[in-house]
Amino acid sequence: MFPLACARSRLQPVYVGDVARAFALALESDSASGETYELVGPRVYSLLQLVEYTARVLELKRHIVPLNRALSAWQAWLFEWVPGKPFSRDNYRSLQIDNVSDHDGLADLHIDATALESIVPAYLAPRRQCRLDRCRSARRQRT
Repeated sequence: MFPLACARSRLQPVYVGDVARAFALALESDSASGETYELVGPRVYSLLQLVEYTARVLELKRHIVPLNRALSAWQAWLFEWVPGKPFSRDNYRSLQIDNVSDHDGLADLHIDATALESIVPAYLAPRRQCRLDRCRSARRQRT
């Protein structure tokens, strides 16, 4: 069972490669000077959808329990005391405001936004996950 705070929060994740490309194009373009570009991915997700998707990609069987606002705030306070601070009151406060945009800054720079589903499986591939687990284990041994 996985208790999830702020499960209804809306996010629009953007691929870092698209952000880097947008940054480079904006630096090269005289018309981009002084402009603001809202860089977002092509789709809006709830936090719950993102956690469920990640679990599916990792082939994990988890029952995810969305927490209400009061329990989410309590979890944030409690997790601030957990080593590594996996969730904090600052995280809780930032999830109270949707992180989405109606304006596509990538399109303004003629960049097709990369879908999360085309990138995440490669990031979470078992080989990469094993490498990350080895790094985490080595870090724990040093502390």
